[in-house]
Amino acid sequence: MVEKNTKKTEKKKSLATSTRMENRMPIFQPTNRPQMQTVETTTKHGTVRITGRLGQVHKDLLEAVKYTAIDFGYTKDGRFAILIDPYKLRKALSGNKGLYNYETMHRLFDDLIQTIIDIDTPTYREKGSFLHIVREAKIEAMHSKLKIPRKYMAIEFGTLGTSLIKKDFEIFYDPLPIINLRHGISKAIARHVLSHANQPNGGWNLDTLICAVLGDRVKSQDIRDARRRIKQDAEKLKDCGIIIDIDSNKVFLVKEIKAIATDSVDTESVAPSPESEASSPESVAPSPESVAPSPESVAPSPESVAPSPESEAV
Repeated sequence: MVEKNTKKTEKKKSLATSTRMENRMPIFQPTNRPQMQTVETTTKHGTVRITGRLGQVHKDLLEAVKYTAIDFGYTKDGRFAILIDPYKLRKALSGNKGLYNYETMHRLFDDLIQTIIDIDTPTYREKGSFLHIVREAKIEAMHSKLKIPRKYMAIEFGTLGTSLIKKDFEIFYDPLPIINLRHGISKAIARHVLSHANQPNGGWNLDTLICAVLGDRVKSQDIRDARRRIKQDAEKLKDCGIIIDIDSNKVFLVKEIKAIATDSVDTESVAPSPESEASSPESVAPSPESVAPSPESVAPSPESVAPSPESEAV
C-alpha cells in the first residue's frame, strides 16, 4: 500500500505520535494563531532557528497524520512516507466532531512544507522542513453512505521530519484529547509534559512549564495570561492524563504514555473499495510535484465545517 517509489521496511508495531525534540524544543509557537517569523531560540536543550509559520494547529495536523496512517515506509531517496485517508484525517482534526475545514487543512500542510527548521544540539544537527510533498494517491476509499469514491493522500516527509522519526526518541500518546483543548498554550504544556516518562517528585510547577514553552524572557503579564488559559482547559487536560492543581499551581502526569490505538478514530462512514485493499506497492504512482487533492476527491459532505473552535482560540 506504500507508493510505487517506496520501499517497505520492517514495520514498527505502531507509528509514534511525536518525538521528544518536537515536544520540548521551541519549534511550534505555543498558540493556535502562529505568526510568520524568522527567529532563533536557545534553550538548555540546544538552539532552534525557524523561518516560517508553525503553531500548535500545525502540530495537531502532524500528529493526526501519524495517528490516522494507513501505511508507511521510506521512498527510494530515504524520505519517510505515509498513506492516509483524508476523511479520517479531517475527522481526527475536528476531534471527531464533524469534518475539519478542507482549505484550512491544506494551508497548514503548505506551512509544514515551506517552513525551514534548523536544530542544533550537542547530540543532533539537522536543517530542513517537516514535510516535502502532499499529493493525491491512486488508491480510493468508498463512502459507505454516499457511495462516492475519494482518493487517499500520500504524504512524504522532508529532511528534518524524516531525520526526527529515524533518530529521535519516540513518544506514543492519543493526540485527540490535545486537539480538543481550547488554547494553544494548553496544548504546548500538554505536549511538553507528555514528552516525559516520569514526573519530578511533587509534580511540575506550572510557571516553570510556562517559561519552558514561552521562553525565559517571558513577561509577568504573559505568565498570568497563560495561567488563566491553562486553568480554563483544566478539565479537558484530565483527558490527556494531566492534572492541574489550581490551588498549588502544580501539574501532575497521572497516566503512563502508551501506544496509540489507531482504530479509535470514528470510521463508521468509511468503507474501503476493493482496490484500496490491495497492498501492492504499485498502487500509488508518484507525482513530480506537490499537489493538493481536489475537493471532489475528498467528497466533503454538507457536514463539512469551518475550522473547529479549538483552531480559533489563542
